[in-house]
Amino acid sequence: MIDWDSHEFHPVVHLPDEYEVRDFTSGDDSPSK
Repeated sequence: MIDWDSHEFHPVVHLPDEYEVRDFTSGDDSPSK
């Protein structure tokens, strides 16, 4: 589980380059494969 109170957890802001952030920014939560 994710510790939401932990400062070690970073939201969409600090995702690795492998992660498709556009899925969140475009509003489309379906991952593209």
